[in-house]
Amino acid sequence: MWERFEIKRTTAGVTEMDGLADTWGSLTYDFLLPVNQRLRFKKGDYVAATLIGDDAAAMPDSTLVRLVVTDNAGKVKHVLFNGLYARMQDFRDVEARCYLQIDREIYVEAGEHVVMLVNGLDAAATGDVDASAGTIKISCDRWHNY
Repeated sequence: MWERFEIKRTTAGVTEMDGLADTWGSLTYDFLLPVNQRLRFKKGDYVAATLIGDDAAAMPDSTLVRLVVTDNAGKVKHVLFNGLYARMQDFRDVEARCYLQIDREIYVEAGEHVVMLVNGLDAAATGDVDASAGTIKISCDRWHNY
């Protein structure tokens, strides 16, 4: 049965990892889809985030963000969003939401990952993103069989 679902920082199965400055080497948020579940991303689904740096300030608008689906080996299967952090900061305004950059339905199977990568230095240029201080929301549909 399909139901609306939101992946958040506090969702069971989400792992947080701090960034690695201005590289794509860090999986800032990694959601491992549990057994007996599937996700479906479709046109109209969106991503929103508040990203905080090691300096305790909001990450700069120029920070790059990529939202991808990976297999269990870490190979990228689908890119859901690739762009500037400035586009994804609104959680409430439907007109300002950052919609996923997909033109067809994308399915994520049990054992696969939905990963948000962040590339950029914090506002003070002394550190990177502090995953435990941020907030994310990714809308989708979830199917479960339990």
